[in-house]
Amino acid sequence: MRRALAIACLCALSLAPASAAVEQSVGTLLHGGSYIIQRDTASPVTAIALWFRAPAAGYDSATPGLSRIAAAAAASAPLASGPSLAHFVRNLGGRFSINVFPDLVGIDALVPNSQARRVIAAMTAAYFSPRIDSASIKDADEDAAVARLTQSYSVADTLQSAIATTLFAQGPYHVGVLPPSSRTVRAIPLGAVRGYAQQAFRSTNAVLAIVGGVTSDVLLAVTDGDVASPGDSPLDSLVDPIQHSVTINTAVPGVGLGWGGPPISDERAATAMDFLANILFSSGPRGLQGQFVTLHSAGMFFATAIGTDPTPISNDFLQRVKALAVPMDPATFAKRHTAFLFRLRDQMQYPDEVADELGWYMSEGNGPYAPGDARANYWQAVISLTPAYVASIAAKYLATPVIVTAHHVPGTAP
Repeated sequence: MRRALAIACLCALSLAPASAAVEQSVGTLLHGGSYIIQRDTASPVTAIALWFRAPAAGYDSATPGLSRIAAAAAASAPLASGPSLAHFVRNLGGRFSINVFPDLVGIDALVPNSQARRVIAAMTAAYFSPRIDSASIKDADEDAAVARLTQSYSVADTLQSAIATTLFAQGPYHVGVLPPSSRTVRAIPLGAVRGYAQQAFRSTNAVLAIVGGVTSDVLLAVTDGDVASPGDSPLDSLVDPIQHSVTINTAVPGVGLGWGGPPISDERAATAMDFLANILFSSGPRGLQGQFVTLHSAGMFFATAIGTDPTPISNDFLQRVKALAVPMDPATFAKRHTAFLFRLRDQMQYPDEVADELGWYMSEGNGPYAPGDARANYWQAVISLTPAYVASIAAKYLATPVIVTAHHVPGTAP
């Protein structure tokens, strides 16, 4: 729900239902890093999500795509026991994916309960002590090239990326996720990828979220790690105080709108932004999509419209945004509030969804605020919303947007 600009690789996760009756524990891993476990004996599967605070373009912001290449290479490199992590998970009948964001990397596995300990051992070994070689780098380069080509075919994804790089003046979201070209990817030397992996994927920089039918001793499976250096703080992006408008060339016309939002520490305001997004996008016109992305510092609210002439859609959207700065009448607010609660519960049904939410919010610096966290901070914030408060947040944060226009150029490669 929060995570725009995600680039999934290797394969997609499947969905499996999970029970609402869970036991939660939170703490520190033996070799540093944080963990959160939600144990549900009724679930037939376990979701394992390993997250790292890792700038997509490297620690000097000079190499877009570096975190993706390093993450994919670590998953493709042979483990000490034999096959790579990606093949190991698949061979056990599980599903594996990597999600890369400007400031985070998430590694996900969904496996039968009986295989959870083996996968946790393999996953932590693959990342806490990466064995990246030239063959795994080649696999990662090919993956990055495919991801870049895939995004080029999606005007919505291209617009989202352009919104972020325009809205933020500094930090990971200003630089973006993918490399500018396949040639750039292949020019990254093996030593640079190894060095980045060792720094970004160290155990003290990790958040491990486990949700499903695991036993209480599952953390004994965590392998490797080094407590010599502390973990990184959340990686912040600074909103540009001057809101710009830019134009990009694409094969299909479109428009993107972006606003800066409250930080994750302002739980009530961030929740109000989620509520506003639910109102605007749950019943909007076809071709319109967007969300609020919750981040450690300023979040990002964005909308994109794609079509033959997206201008009327975007103009109508801006009028709807403006109207939200006026408090809703109680009956309308109650109806929309109930719909928001229903959607939240619907999105928290499956172990992989919950594990990713837990990992994301812990990595952004406020784990207890995750919608799936048993401490229920998010739900308390939802209950606290009022028409006047929601209107005040709309007026404060959704005033003047950055505008990205996707200009149709005949013959432009998608």
